[in-house]
Amino acid sequence: TRSAWRRTRSALEVSSPDALLDPLLNGWLPSQALKSRMEARSGYHQASGAFGGRDQVQDSLIGLHLDPLITRNQIRLVARRQFREGDIQHWWFQFRGKESGLGVRTRFSDDMLWMPYALAQYLDATGDESLLREVEPYLLGRELREGERDRGFVPKVSPETVSVYEHAGRAIDRALSRMGEHGLPLMGCGDWNDGMGDVGAGGKGESVWLAFFLYDVLQRFAPIAAGQGDPERARRYLERA
Repeated sequence: TRSAWRRTRSALEVSSPDALLDPLLNGWLPSQALKSRMEARSGYHQASGAFGGRDQVQDSLIGLHLDPLITRNQIRLVARRQFREGDIQHWWFQFRGKESGLGVRTRFSDDMLWMPYALAQYLDATGDESLLREVEPYLLGRELREGERDRGFVPKVSPETVSVYEHAGRAIDRALSRMGEHGLPLMGCGDWNDGMGDVGAGGKGESVWLAFFLYDVLQRFAPIAAGQGDPERARRYLERA
């Protein structure tokens, strides 16, 4: 176990005058991210043992310091949990390597954006553009009805597959389609701060935080689009930003 952890722990090692800081950054925090969050998936506001559409994507960014395959695999996994319309399951269960598909569709407004955000971070860190060309299917299921905050069900898997690049673009386009009367993104039933759910439950509340986040994602993804020979998308994203 010790040998495996030494191989995994980090390509980055901090050495500082603070004897307490070094073991925190070099051992404890990476271990916590991997064992508690990626593997045990035990966190607040999360169905125990379930994968989170935003949660494990954020947690997987530790892979950029440990093993980029951790981040890469999580991006692909989330792409497979995206509905054709662009939003993703807020959480879902997966047992013994088999995806049961049981999960929840919600009005959380930030979930879908973490995939393109993590993708941009991965590309910056590794230069591995092959991930953009990997293909994954969509999920199929009815959209939430008016007044319906969420719905738990087992969706169908579409026979259609598209590239991870297109999955990420569709996520961004979905976020861009949900704007409020002041030109800011709608809050939905939460904008990463789950406690703000009632602000947007009626379909009018807007999120300044999500506007900052969406702006950052647009700025990061526009050059990716240009590099993929998609100048129209790149232009549109910068214009919206």
